[in-house]
Amino acid sequence: MTPSAGAESNAADVPVQINILPEAIQPSSFAATLNGLPLRLSGGPRSYTTVVNADFPLREQNLLAVEAVYTSGIGIRIEQGFRHAPPGNP
Repeated sequence: MTPSAGAESNAADVPVQINILPEAIQPSSFAATLNGLPLRLSGGPRSYTTVVNADFPLREQNLLAVEAVYTSGIGIRIEQGFRHAPPGNP
């Protein structure tokens, strides 16, 4: 997942990339959020991307989360925090 855990983004727009193993999860269970708000992802079936722009409620500290259910029925949630300091806001 990018941005990676603990990363700092200095760009106005933040690219997000999430890689999955589609054969390991139930496709309809896959979802991603940023600061608790759903992300619209494009791509697939292994790599999903989006660009979070300045209109999205980015914070100085952000939490990117991915949830899915394995084909075995076990749920998983992965979280990564990153810092956002756009140009002009050190």
